[in-house]
Amino acid sequence: MKWGLAICILPTYIFFIRRQFPKLTRKLEFLLIAEILSIPTLVVLVLTRGGYESLRWVPRLLSRIFNCQLKYSGTIIKNKNVIFVVNHQSGMDVWPYLDFIPQHGTALAKHSLRWQLGPLSLVFQWLGLIFINRRDKTQCLKVLDQIESNLKQSDKLFSILIFPEGTRGNGSSLLPFKLGAFKLALKSGSPIQPIVIGSYQNATETVPIEILEPILMTVPIPNPTNEEADVLANQCRALMSETYDKLNRT
Repeated sequence: MKWGLAICILPTYIFFIRRQFPKLTRKLEFLLIAEILSIPTLVVLVLTRGGYESLRWVPRLLSRIFNCQLKYSGTIIKNKNVIFVVNHQSGMDVWPYLDFIPQHGTALAKHSLRWQLGPLSLVFQWLGLIFINRRDKTQCLKVLDQIESNLKQSDKLFSILIFPEGTRGNGSSLLPFKLGAFKLALKSGSPIQPIVIGSYQNATETVPIEILEPILMTVPIPNPTNEEADVLANQCRALMSETYDKLNRT
């Protein structure tokens, strides 16, 4: 009975649901595959005591599964402390993230992802993602102070990826940017490197990713104002929006 039901449902999914709702089904399939892959990923991390370099096979495997390659232009900074500012579309951002983040890098993630995704959340914890609860102002300030301290250190490389939109975008354009990443850059004096990922919705054979030239800070500003951070945020968003539109036209 169960096999008969599966035999009936599978063709319906492949030939009707998948064709009628390609964007939704791609996201659902990605989440399912990511959860399945999180188990062998955890095994590899534990056995090798490794980090991102031991997981470069994951995005390559995902590219094969979806028959869609990550296509880069530009060069990512790996030899100095930097803030990567990246547009956020969906959970599929894990795919390019695991491919380009340096070994010494990490990402800022909402606190619910610490446990919400089961084995995948354990992978995030192992990799050292920094979780932040935006509703807890005290915890937010503590986390941001620690990130600032890490960015200022000169004896150890540290990079962090931040999604400045603060939530998933709508796929057609970038949302307004929050100021946290830009205050960190101003306070620490660290460069910002914008990275723009083309829309997954429009991707067929490739997902275009453009790594822009870094925005350099002159000198650290101990207490930047919202206005100063806003100027930097608007500058960065203008560059990324123009690039995002360009990537989605090609």
